[in-house]
Amino acid sequence: MFEIQGSILIRYNGEESELVIPEGITKIGEEAFSGCTSLTSVKLPSTLKEIGGWAFSGCTSLTDVIIPEGVIKIDDCSFKGCKRITSAKLPSTLKEIGDDAFALCTSLTDVIIRENVTKIGEEAFYGCTSLTDVIILGVTKIGTYAFADCTALTNVTISGKIKVIENHIFANCTGLKNITIPDSVIQIHYNAFDSCKSLTTINISKKE
Repeated sequence: MFEIQGSILIRYNGEESELVIPEGITKIGEEAFSGCTSLTSVKLPSTLKEIGGWAFSGCTSLTDVIIPEGVIKIDDCSFKGCKRITSAKLPSTLKEIGDDAFALCTSLTDVIIRENVTKIGEEAFYGCTSLTDVIILGVTKIGTYAFADCTALTNVTISGKIKVIENHIFANCTGLKNITIPDSVIQIHYNAFDSCKSLTTINISKKE
């Protein structure tokens, strides 16, 4: 059922709806579960450190996944197109969220990105049309289009040491009303809030 090399899960071959990945696995390999449309729930091991690119992309029935403490990196497109995931519970150990990692997760409603995350990739949450609230703690870089086309997004809070709000990060977030950014920000790029027609308040928070 599982193809494993050392501590890396290379590929899953099966059609089960619920899976428990065995302890000892430190990485889910690229495309390991990609396109497993019957998969609804997966329990990840406590030994996991990295989720590879496209690992669960296109798992359109996946609703329940908890990313355990110890995971450091979620690679590009890891959960792209998992349209039934409703919540992303990210661990405090996470340091990097790759490009398109949760793009087009159209049922995702909320996300808290914790202090140790330093980078959110380009289009990381692009097109998450049910996402309403985002809290970002401690990040230093957010890629272009990271939250673009999140049309239900209403509130965003960013804290930490970020200095630049890049192009189109919140483009076409037509429901966005309030955003709080830290006073570490020295530049907001052109079109960062393009077509955010409901935006009324930008708060600048000072570090205590």
